[in-house]
Amino acid sequence: MISRMLSTALFCGFCVVAVSLGCDRAKGPAEVREDVSEAQQEANKQVADARRAATEQAAEARREVADEAKDLNQAQRDAGEKMMDANRDMAMARIEGEYKIAKERCEALTGDDQSACKATADAEFEMAKSRVESTFN
Repeated sequence: MISRMLSTALFCGFCVVAVSLGCDRAKGPAEVREDVSEAQQEANKQVADARRAATEQAAEARREVADEAKDLNQAQRDAGEKMMDANRDMAMARIEGEYKIAKERCEALTGDDQSACKATADAEFEMAKSRVESTFN
């Protein structure tokens, strides 16, 4: 019986201690307001920091896009110039080939006819070169 009473007393004592330690007591209104205020300030700071970081990241992304656009524009200009040079070279090769053919045909002629033929071929070649230069410059 004594051991039962002792057990019951210990159990009751344990319950009192557990209840007093385990249960949160309500905070006072001033303490609650202070905790809420601190939590709001921390949340606002976190939002401001995140907003600042997002703004910086967006600005960096815009700078990168602008740099890439400059690089792309330069690459397009370079490609355009290369195409123009290639077209000029092709046109010059064509008129030089036509000039050589015309001069070879002149070889079939003699005397003044040959001289006139070569002069015509030379004049046509110079006009064609001028057209190519004016077209591609």
